[in-house]
Amino acid sequence: MDRLAGCAIGMVVVCAELVGCVDEDPTCHTPCTGNDVCVRGVCANAFDQDWSFTVTGISITALEPDGTVWDAFDGSPPDPYAMIFIDNVAVLQTDHSSDAYIAHWTNKSPRTRLSETSTFEAKAFDADPLGPGDLILDCQVGALTADLLRMSGFVCTGAGGRLTIGYTPLPR
Repeated sequence: MDRLAGCAIGMVVVCAELVGCVDEDPTCHTPCTGNDVCVRGVCANAFDQDWSFTVTGISITALEPDGTVWDAFDGSPPDPYAMIFIDNVAVLQTDHSSDAYIAHWTNKSPRTRLSETSTFEAKAFDADPLGPGDLILDCQVGALTADLLRMSGFVCTGAGGRLTIGYTPLPR
């Protein structure tokens, strides 16, 4: 099969996330389509893969959405942490960051298998010594689609700030 006609080598489609086929490029790549995502250079079914999820960072507004300070006791910045839920089950909770309007995390979820009906939600909280703390933002994506998974991440914006989400298919 001609490499530039579909960017295939033999019958295996070579892929690169978010890169289209470019004429005259000897390493021609084509984006995956349908339910496929790029896994180690080959298009594969997104829902026949294990995934790793991360919350890479958060940027928080100076005040809570209701206009009050985050920590009423001393007026200090929030102590953020985030959680990711797949099918309403928590698969990741980040570390807590102390007194921060901006935080970055490197925590990763364990291997998480998705189905074509899997749902995604991420929440960020201001840690509180009593109870779960104030909700900073709730990012309800709903069903995860291959189109969304091909993006490798996204930013969720809410009244309390911005949360950056990342995810990667894991090789078997």
